Amino acid sequence: LGTYLLILIIPICIGHVYYTKTLSIVYSSTHEENNKLFQHISTVLDERIEEISSMANQIASNHFVTSFQGKANPLEYPYTYSIIETQKGLPNYNTTNEFIYNYYIFFDKSHLVLNNQMAYTYSQFYNIHMSFDELSFEDWYEKATERSLNHSGLYEEVSVTLRSNDITSSMRVIPFYCPLTSYGKSDGFIAIFIPKKEIDSLLSSINLNGNGIVYIENKNGDIITHLSEKECNIKEIQTIVNQNHSHNTFPEILLNGEKMVVTTTETSNYTYVAIQSENVVLKKAHDLKIIQIVVFLLSGLIGILVAFTIVGCVISVVSFKWE
Repeated sequence: LGTYLLILIIPICIGHVYYTKTLSIVYSSTHEENNKLFQHISTVLDERIEEISSMANQIASNHFVTSFQGKANPLEYPYTYSIIETQKGLPNYNTTNEFIYNYYIFFDKSHLVLNNQMAYTYSQFYNIHMSFDELSFEDWYEKATERSLNHSGLYEEVSVTLRSNDITSSMRVIPFYCPLTSYGKSDGFIAIFIPKKEIDSLLSSINLNGNGIVYIENKNGDIITHLSEKECNIKEIQTIVNQNHSHNTFPEILLNGEKMVVTTTETSNYTYVAIQSENVVLKKAHDLKIIQIVVFLLSGLIGILVAFTIVGCVISVVSFKWE
């Protein structure tokens, strides 16, 4: 019996050590794979943002734009021609760059919004062309002005309602702001909107099976955008991640009673966070564990059957000799 147990226990111990090592390898490979994906996403996104920044700078330095900044009453005769003249001199990025939805130039002095296709007063723009859900124009404009002066890249996504030819539609966009300066002071800003789906398409390479979540955070702590398998309170999740932030090799958090594995990659501009179900991450390891349990049970069953067979044979032999 002792020899049998020894032979059975040694493989079990070896299997346990192997399983523990496998867990470490699976965790490590998951984080390594996510980090590689995030590095690729970061490279692509930085290139796109660099293009957008170049567009904004070109618009801000456009001769027609700088000239229009000095006009206080362009809607009054004989200055109305300046609106058409400025529009004709503006670039059309809609056909050359699919990554952006559109751009808008906000002129504080004249209280006009222009691009190469439309011209509205501030109030008309909000009431007729585009409005921002859950925000008044004044609140949005104040926040956008402040952020344009920081000129620090992308900010959190916002839901907008678009109106065109009596057709209303909604979409989520990610804004990029650039200030307009005239004689050394701010005179409005340029807002460039990126459709959320464009950035989400980059994040879709992360495995989100099993209630996974991935998001991008800027240096101000704003979540630019997030992608998840199910609806979630991303602000609450961000708080949980920050509160449980750990420098451990394999950080974990608990969401709705489920263990989730967190991968965080920080770049010079943004922080990328992937939250994945432990069950999904450790699927291979769990499969190995099941195999080990099955092998253990089969070994035990076979061992018991062999033991009973041997004991039966011994008893039969002894009984035969006794007779």
